[in-house]
Amino acid sequence: MFTRIGCGLPNYPTNLSGPGSGRYALPFSFCVLGNGQVVLFQALTTTWVHSFATGKSRPLIEQRGLKSLTYADNGYLLYGLWQTSTLLARPFDAEKCEFTGPEALVLEGIDEFAVSGDGTLYYYPQRQFLDSAKIYRYDLDRESPPQLYSTASGRLRRLTIAKDGTVVLQVDKSAAAVVPNLAVLRRDRLLGLVDDATAPKFSADGRSIYYAHFDPGKLEWQGIFQRRFDGTDDAVRIDKASRPCYPESVSPDEKYLFVSVSPEESSEGS
Repeated sequence: MFTRIGCGLPNYPTNLSGPGSGRYALPFSFCVLGNGQVVLFQALTTTWVHSFATGKSRPLIEQRGLKSLTYADNGYLLYGLWQTSTLLARPFDAEKCEFTGPEALVLEGIDEFAVSGDGTLYYYPQRQFLDSAKIYRYDLDRESPPQLYSTASGRLRRLTIAKDGTVVLQVDKSAAAVVPNLAVLRRDRLLGLVDDATAPKFSADGRSIYYAHFDPGKLEWQGIFQRRFDGTDDAVRIDKASRPCYPESVSPDEKYLFVSVSPEESSEGS
């Protein structure tokens, strides 16, 4: 289930789930549009459009297994398919929340991806190895083949990208790692950022980063934290509920952070 909470503001969260879907929605399929008053999210076999202004949801896509819904600045809605590990794109009117053209195949064999402000796609291949995980770049506006961007050590997971192209990702230190670390990707290496953390997400202006923190000593979730990306300020805890919860997206006006929460442990107003 998705929850909208205020970024440091004393307001109650809003829970989202598709009509007829119970309380479950897939936490890897979520996209904020405009000023954060409209979101797209996946629930079971349907992708929904939800308006916070009206409190209503309507179906957009009837298909199981969509992931990583992403609206790119070039006017396309991108999404992956779990079953085939393919990346698809379709022209989308973000104001009317409707498609304006047919679906097209972008790439195959993709695990996870993110898009920078200039339309560059960064992604991991479907199969990775701990000693040589590869990250590729692909220009969505040009018909050129993907280019190898970097090779890193460790199993790579969730990634987030700022408008300037700075990439932060989650790194599992070993196959048996309980809690991963967050690192900044440079062309030739990974620079450590935060230990024992997962699910990184940049703020809209790229100056801050949100993440979920876990205490491996106490085996407890410590909530969601925010810190300046340049490290000049200490991390601030913005969600004090000790439960598994993951930052998914930030509204462009920085007022709301959208998180996925374990449905059996969350409650309205928690």
